[in-house]
Amino acid sequence: MLFKVQTCLVGAMREFLLSKNFLEIHTLKLIGAASESGSDVFEVKYFDRNAYLAQSPQFYKQMAMASGFERIFEVGPVFRAEKSFTSKHTTEFSGFDLEFSFIESYQDVMALEAEILTYALGKVKEKYGEEIEKIFGIPLEVPTLPFPQIKLRDLYDELEKEFGYKLPESEKGDLTTEAEHLSFDWVKKKYGHEFLFVTDFSAEKRAFYHMRDENGNGTMDKERFAETVRLLRENHPDCNIVLNMTTSGDLNATDETRQIHLKELQPEMGSYDCGSMNWLHTGLFINHPKFLEECGLNMQEWGVKPEIEAFDPGMIANAAYYLKKGVLKAPLHFQFCMGCANGIPGSMKNLVFMKETMEQLCPGSTWSCFGVGASAMEMLYGAVAMGGHIRVGMEDNVMYAKGQLADSNAQFVARAKRVIEEFGRQVATPDEARQILGLK
Repeated sequence: MLFKVQTCLVGAMREFLLSKNFLEIHTLKLIGAASESGSDVFEVKYFDRNAYLAQSPQFYKQMAMASGFERIFEVGPVFRAEKSFTSKHTTEFSGFDLEFSFIESYQDVMALEAEILTYALGKVKEKYGEEIEKIFGIPLEVPTLPFPQIKLRDLYDELEKEFGYKLPESEKGDLTTEAEHLSFDWVKKKYGHEFLFVTDFSAEKRAFYHMRDENGNGTMDKERFAETVRLLRENHPDCNIVLNMTTSGDLNATDETRQIHLKELQPEMGSYDCGSMNWLHTGLFINHPKFLEECGLNMQEWGVKPEIEAFDPGMIANAAYYLKKGVLKAPLHFQFCMGCANGIPGSMKNLVFMKETMEQLCPGSTWSCFGVGASAMEMLYGAVAMGGHIRVGMEDNVMYAKGQLADSNAQFVARAKRVIEEFGRQVATPDEARQILGLK
């Protein structure tokens, strides 16, 4: 029965995705380099050299994305050299892995997952439901759409009310194994459902490198910026890096609060978001003309080079306008922000368009780019191929690969270095970067 159900389940999931214009791919499982971080892979002998069992098809999927395949999936073995005594972390398992290029938010991913499971379990119940109940004494339930959702902090409130469960201080910000088990009982009682999406994990577990307050929320508190710079310089006196400080760490900050740390700390660069937009379908990211003029002129006075963040072509046009007015000073440096919700999608076609728009409106400018989520690798390869510069790090992506939370920014930097060198180029030193950017 197990193999009958497995065949039906996988077949139904494949059928569903094919109906949604996904393509099935089959990637290599014996590869010449560690596919992820390199710390938890199986190394094997491959004739006269070493090879590795693939942890996931992630890199191949990303290359497929960069080649124009917008929707792909794979069913295949996954190998993880991780010691574990639980069934949730096995060294070998069969993975059902999919990737699609264009989303508005993580809600789109959750919706697709729910649809796949509902469709597939419906097919299994239709074909084997009676036999499963007869053999195991358990009726197979097909979930209804949509699946319930709850924020992590709200889940812990509900579990304390219902079961008296208190989160250990050492596990704050994460979903504990015990809480996970209790959540099954809670969602069944509350919604009559067997599935639950838990969202909004704390900043400690999704380590964005925007400045944070004591509650994990974004902040523009100048004292926190000053403390960060002090610790960096005291603990790493030989770290010769270009300091670039954000002006957009808190959507509710005042115009003065967004700039005062630049005046007092005078970093070499600061972000300059050249336009307003809806932000992640949750709020307004406002950069009104008065602020942009004031901030641009202040940056000139304080000797801070603007990193002009452009989330769409209109922001490039805004920069050209402020350049003509003298608010900005040539040569400009643009950061193309690709794949952000409510911004321009991350694709090679769009990256070419952004570059050409910049060259037409602001000739002589330098540029770099980054891609959020599934577009990250496509934008990395695209920028290098087109002679641009790149930005990587946990501000843009906290997942190093699908299902793998990044350990640090160093992982992203190391991968970017490999890509650059394999393309026949060299990574600039901090002083070379200053020369390229025209910094003092």
